[in-house]
Amino acid sequence: MGKVYVIHRRDTLRAEKINQEKALANPKIEFILNSVVEEIIGENTVERLIVKNLKTDERQQLEVAGVFVYIGRKPNTGFVNVEKNEQGYIKVDENMETSVKGIFAAGDCTSPRWRQLTTAVGEGAMAAMSAEKYLEGVKLVAKKMFVT
Repeated sequence: MGKVYVIHRRDTLRAEKINQEKALANPKIEFILNSVVEEIIGENTVERLIVKNLKTDERQQLEVAGVFVYIGRKPNTGFVNVEKNEQGYIKVDENMETSVKGIFAAGDCTSPRWRQLTTAVGEGAMAAMSAEKYLEGVKLVAKKMFVT
């Protein structure tokens, strides 16, 4: 297996420029732009792809041994009932608190802009500290309720 095909539905890449330059300079990576995978063919394993060019409707067949599918980025936030934006990202304040008291969110589910591990870690730390402060407040209220 001497080659990786990157099939991209647009005519330009959107990754960071330095990563684009590295990938484009790698002779083992072939970019097929303005195209989509139309069909994956194989009996017990992947053997071939049918790739359709979106501008010309021309189809080509590629012999491949595997496929990695990556289509867009949509946050998996359907399980939590808090306020979200049109794309499904959870809205948070500066303390990483959501529209529901006691629910905090951080990382990729809150913003499509900075999908970086370091950002998620920093936001996670902020959310944890905010949650701890929130729980301390809940504990004080509960203590006052039961102390006569």
